[in-house]
Amino acid sequence: MSTEQINIRLDDELVEALERIAREEALDRATAIRRLLRTSIKEWELERALLRYRRGEVSLGRAAEEARLTQWELLDALRAAGIAYPLTAVDAETRAAALAGEDRGRDAATLPDIPPKPGGVLLVGINPAPVSVAAGHYYQGRLGRRLWRRLERLGLLHDPVPGKEDESFARAGHGLTDLVKRPTHSASELRREELDAGTEALRAKIRAWKPGLILFAFKAPATRIGGRDVTPGPGPSFEGIPTFLLTGPYAPSAEAKQTDIELRALLDDAGEGAP
Repeated sequence: MSTEQINIRLDDELVEALERIAREEALDRATAIRRLLRTSIKEWELERALLRYRRGEVSLGRAAEEARLTQWELLDALRAAGIAYPLTAVDAETRAAALAGEDRGRDAATLPDIPPKPGGVLLVGINPAPVSVAAGHYYQGRLGRRLWRRLERLGLLHDPVPGKEDESFARAGHGLTDLVKRPTHSASELRREELDAGTEALRAKIRAWKPGLILFAFKAPATRIGGRDVTPGPGPSFEGIPTFLLTGPYAPSAEAKQTDIELRALLDDAGEGAP
């Protein structure tokens, strides 16, 4: 991590307070200052995210991202600040299923891979969400269900049963996997060594399954497989297999629509995306 030296002047009262904190924490003054800065910045990020959520400027998910917290941690912060969280029926169902999964512990460890038929589409996520593991099917959170509706409009699955959309996707010859198979509430909880190992495992799966298209639901796996930063739309091929990155759930509608047009054209060239 690169560093930069910043010179500032402090009044005597602040200096005395810093010296006292450093002594009590058994730290040198520079380390104490860095620790206090990190704590203050984190508190500021949380306060700003809560304020923007209360004003209706951002969704719960976006507020959690800005505060660098999981949605569950942000919910606790909302309650502590006395800010109401309006649960919809879908939100309540999702949270209940996630909590049920937590209560069962790690018995249902993860979601199994669904290999595509040769030439089919391989949909790649970051890692399973607890709500999906609890349900036994991919992408069962609120945003995940939006993804399934999007893929249905693109013709990649037909007449899906709600809650079992991955079965319809698989019947069409397509497959699903994740960069990392360990479920977490937030991808930020994944360790670097997990991501590195998952990247190598994903490359091996792709070589073995030989899909016709690698479709990334999120940027992180696309960047790791492509070896560089990528943007939504067609990406660098992997061993001759085309790749495509979808827009995120908070992308402007015009950008998402244009990306879907590009993906539809790519699927049409491959024969409706069927293997």
